[in-house]
Amino acid sequence: MTAIAPYREGERKERGEITLDEAAAALQVSPSTVHRLIAEQSLPAHQLCKGAPWVIKAHDLEQPEVKKAAQARRFRRPPSDDLRQRELEL
Repeated sequence: MTAIAPYREGERKERGEITLDEAAAALQVSPSTVHRLIAEQSLPAHQLCKGAPWVIKAHDLEQPEVKKAAQARRFRRPPSDDLRQRELEL
């Protein structure tokens, strides 16, 4: 039987991987926005199994498509279905 090796501090960084929160900070967006970027396949990422942390390669954050998608999401607000509400022009 093969034992699963315990996590070593720093091994994630050695593999060039970052957490979802680290990706959010680097892209200057919220963690939920990073989830959306992953869901719409703008940001490559995978999970080893459902519910596991997302595995994100740090170098993927430098891709122009990823930066553009994050920038587009940064100032986006969901529209309201209430026609009486308007956006403020600042």
